[in-house]
Amino acid sequence: MRQTYVEDVNKTGLLVAAMCALLAGARSAEAQSAPPPYGYGQPGPYGYQQPQYGYGQAPQYGYGQPPYAQPPQPPPPAQVARDDDREWKVPVAIGGFGIFGARISRLEVEGTDNDGTTWGGQVSLAYDALVAADGFNMRFASMTALGGGGGGLEGMYGGDLSFGVRGDFGRTHGPVARVGFGGRVRGNDHLLDWYIELPEIQIGYQALGDRAVLDLVGRGGIVLGGGWSPGEDAEREMGTSFAYGASLLVGVTPFALSGTVLRILEQKYASERPVDLYGANLCIGYALAVCGDVSYTRGDVVLLGGAIGGARSLYGGILIGVGIAGAAGKGND
Repeated sequence: MRQTYVEDVNKTGLLVAAMCALLAGARSAEAQSAPPPYGYGQPGPYGYQQPQYGYGQAPQYGYGQPPYAQPPQPPPPAQVARDDDREWKVPVAIGGFGIFGARISRLEVEGTDNDGTTWGGQVSLAYDALVAADGFNMRFASMTALGGGGGGLEGMYGGDLSFGVRGDFGRTHGPVARVGFGGRVRGNDHLLDWYIELPEIQIGYQALGDRAVLDLVGRGGIVLGGGWSPGEDAEREMGTSFAYGASLLVGVTPFALSGTVLRILEQKYASERPVDLYGANLCIGYALAVCGDVSYTRGDVVLLGGAIGGARSLYGGILIGVGIAGAAGKGND
């Protein structure tokens, strides 16, 4: 009986030991297959790496979010200026010519009571210039000469002065409008002509550059008075009348060209034709300069005895001296 009890106890102990061993083995396998705890630096349960708050590192809010401090951004690439992006506007430009020196002149008159040709010499100053500063615009021209020759004392003084504005069609060119006045007086023993024009209105187009200018305008105004007397006794008195024409100035260093056309619509007698005036200057130079000028006038005059006939005068000269011709601009940076 006792022996049987001892055997049962031994069997029970072996069974409990076996069950403890199985339970311990199961717990060991479960511990090996279970995910590690969510400790510092350990991956989370969903397969992504948890942020690590190590020394010197900024914490992150969550998956994919930026840190508190953004790294400095690199500077944007430098913009390379293209030719069509550049500012080509010329804020200041001047062009034309200006010469002072000695002039040789020639005068020829036809269709008068004393046709003929005379030569002369004078000291002369001539200029025709355009000044443009942004929208402001000014043109001034003059020719002064004093001397003598085959026609006795000979001289002239005259010009135009106008102010206005220019619009921008293409940064360096555009329409221009100016208002001003003009006139002239000149002559010797075989010619006397003069007129005063006030006001004078000019509308046209203008282009500017570093070494070139172009100014082309139509013009109209009121001639307050004038006269034209080629020969000795032939004459044409001009009262208040309307006048129109055109004016041109081109400067390309070291050359300059200017021209004027003007028709004066004065008709004291019904049979009289208008008086037409044409003039031009061509100059070249830098320090030492040469300039040629020519003017042509035609129209009806009252001859001695009261007859009306057509007359013409051709007057020109060559001026040699110190001066400059062309154009200069600033602002094409």
